[in-house]
Amino acid sequence: MSLKILPKKEIRSYELTMLLPASLTSDEMTTILGELREILKKNKIAITSEADWGRKNLAYTVKRQGVRHTEANYQHWVVSTAPKQIAKCEFELHNFPRIIRHLLVLAEEVQAAPAEQKETVEAAK
Repeated sequence: MSLKILPKKEIRSYELTMLLPASLTSDEMTTILGELREILKKNKIAITSEADWGRKNLAYTVKRQGVRHTEANYQHWVVSTAPKQIAKCEFELHNFPRIIRHLLVLAEEVQAAPAEQKETVEAAK
């Protein structure tokens, strides 16, 4: 296993999924999403795309700040930034009172398979 040393100014893509309380009204949701965008902007993180996955039941009850949550509004954002900015943002997201849970992971790069590999796969079938 070898370590890859990244250049200082390399920009990487990350996926950020957040669970917000299902009890929020649309106005409260808009306000909270605006606050979250400001946190990312303050940490020099650019939002590439946003997706509202809607309201879903949780697999188990999550207790956050004395409130038990059985469902949540899912928000999924793709963001890009330098790796050193992630730790600061992760700390702020963890301490943001209206986020039930969040997950910030490195986005996988989608690479097209070469034509030769596709032919080999088809021939094997």
